[in-house]
Amino acid sequence: MEMQYNAGQRVNLNTFMPAQTLEGTIVKLGNGQVILDVDCELTQGVKVRLDLADSILLGEVRSCQTGADGCQVDVAVLDAIPLMPDIGHLVIGVIRSHAQPSIDVHDHSAVRAQLA
Repeated sequence: MEMQYNAGQRVNLNTFMPAQTLEGTIVKLGNGQVILDVDCELTQGVKVRLDLADSILLGEVRSCQTGADGCQVDVAVLDAIPLMPDIGHLVIGVIRSHAQPSIDVHDHSAVRAQLA
């Protein structure tokens, strides 16, 4: 299932080497690419992380075109990492709260008592 986002959605963009955090606006997302409007120019080949509402996209800048209102960056998406929704955190918390404690393997007296 391919993630879908609305044009105009704001995202956080983090670059690596040089490390910086920017805000961008999605122009297009799909087919392994994201096109974003950002305020400053990014160099081709720079690795980026895009923080979206329910996922993180890891990618690389393919191109950057400067215009009157800023820059439009074309990012090749290399990997997408879905984030666990709030309901997932709730389910894990319930499971952990009902988990049975296990025997401490370092407490040999409990093991000896079971074997006797």
